[in-house]
Amino acid sequence: MRRYLFVIIISIVGLIILSAVAAYATGYDKAITAGFNGPVVPERAYIAGVNFGGLDKQTFVAGVANLLDTIADEELVIWLSEDETYSMPLNELGFNPSAEEVAELAFAKFPPGFGVKQVALRQSGIRRGLQVPVPLVLDDEALREFLGLIKGNIDRDARDALLDFENQVLLEAREGQVLDIDATIDDLPEFITFAGPVTVRPTIDVKGASVSSGDLTGIDPSEPLATFTTKFNKWKRGRSKNIAILSEMYQGITLKPGEQFSLNEISGPRSREAGYYPAPEFKNNRIINGYGGGSCQVSTTLYNAALLAGMQIDERHPHSRIVFYVPRGQDATVNYDSKVDLRFTNILDHAVVIWPRWDIEEGWLTFEIYGNDDDRQEIEITSSYSTIWRAESMDEYIIDSSVSTGDEIVDDKGTNGVRARTYRHYIQPDGTRISEELFYDVIPAMGRIIRYNPIGGRGMTATSSSTDQENESSSEDTGDEGFYF
Repeated sequence: MRRYLFVIIISIVGLIILSAVAAYATGYDKAITAGFNGPVVPERAYIAGVNFGGLDKQTFVAGVANLLDTIADEELVIWLSEDETYSMPLNELGFNPSAEEVAELAFAKFPPGFGVKQVALRQSGIRRGLQVPVPLVLDDEALREFLGLIKGNIDRDARDALLDFENQVLLEAREGQVLDIDATIDDLPEFITFAGPVTVRPTIDVKGASVSSGDLTGIDPSEPLATFTTKFNKWKRGRSKNIAILSEMYQGITLKPGEQFSLNEISGPRSREAGYYPAPEFKNNRIINGYGGGSCQVSTTLYNAALLAGMQIDERHPHSRIVFYVPRGQDATVNYDSKVDLRFTNILDHAVVIWPRWDIEEGWLTFEIYGNDDDRQEIEITSSYSTIWRAESMDEYIIDSSVSTGDEIVDDKGTNGVRARTYRHYIQPDGTRISEELFYDVIPAMGRIIRYNPIGGRGMTATSSSTDQENESSSEDTGDEGFYF
């Protein structure tokens, strides 16, 4: 019996010795004894990569406070490339953490007590060292203001590839980019793991170009698929300038197969605010002065080039009165506010490029459409028409006491009308034609508008005049004087 008791005692002592050896070997001895103390940290306790181990609590907190001051002087760096970075000191972005709170994070990882969890946490801290990051908390308003300033430098529009037919060069496409402020803020690290600059790659949304350099491959720059020219009165300076302003908007427009062109969508409103000049135009079948006069000569010239290039015409409207810078039935009016537009679709196998040329000092406008030589066609446009003659019974007399007694002033000379049919002919290699009727236009005749003073009877003389109205919203043009009749 005594022998069994002795064996038991020896076994217990052996287990105690083995446990002590194991505890020493694994660091559990220190982990256990540390449980008798208040909040402490092991000898290797790192705050943002700086060792503060082996210090009492007061010294530890003071050291953390000094570290946080140092970190606050560091910068938040927005890194785009080696050559492009933006930075701002953290303290100017509202970084101001509490040393006591950071110290508590460390103490929480090395807690006192003798529960299994507390001892295990302390043992892990002794073996591996304690790694405590510093929370990165910034002022949202200051951060957004900083990123907003950067955004102005980073954001850029995508640039389509462009064939410059004037200089015979290809301008390569360039991707656009936009800084996403919200996503960049969301991607900021939650903690600072070492004392130094906080470097972040911003979230950049990339915008691809609509027209790549490859889209323009195969376009023949030496000869357009189609070209059409109209002339205008260079002395009508407002109208000439409007033609130049609008034409320039379409220089280099590329239409890939299946894409539709809209004159109004590209130009936007043609108004005084958009930089247009007052010039004669048609409105409600009459001649007035309005901002954007001359727009319809641009649309008409482009329309005829599109016909000759083989474009599919989706929308085209005739003027309310005859114009004389193109054959009857081949005009195309536009009006932004009333959504009267010129639209056509590229139904060819390859992309085409629109290229206008003009000279307001000489008074001519040309639209050229360039494309792949495989899409070249021989096309002819013809029209037939009959005149609707103006009758004197259509004249409108308006009483105006400001007119001298016996005089009449003709504000609008009126115009004949027309019935016109327009055809497009595709001439085949063997000389045969495939023809399509495009449009049948009926433009009514318009009588004169005459102001007179009835006192003393109707006068015997008639003096021409033009109204001096202005209308910013209309953009239906009249052409030059002498073109109406």
